[in-house]
Amino acid sequence: MRFDDPAVITHAKMLVTDECALLGSTNWGMAGFSKNREANAIIMDREAVKECRKYFEELWKKCK
Repeated sequence: MRFDDPAVITHAKMLVTDECALLGSTNWGMAGFSKNREANAIIMDREAVKECRKYFEELWKKCK
């Protein structure tokens, strides 16, 4: 786990695998999956998945 700058609030969630990326607002807890109205998208385009991975890796390096 790493933390971003305290002045930055990120609510988006992203899961990246070798073949797809899941992007959305859902909190990964009981209410997020069973009670709340959330919006998520599965990305399967290889180039878009590469961009998602690149974005994640840049954030990971930047955060402490």
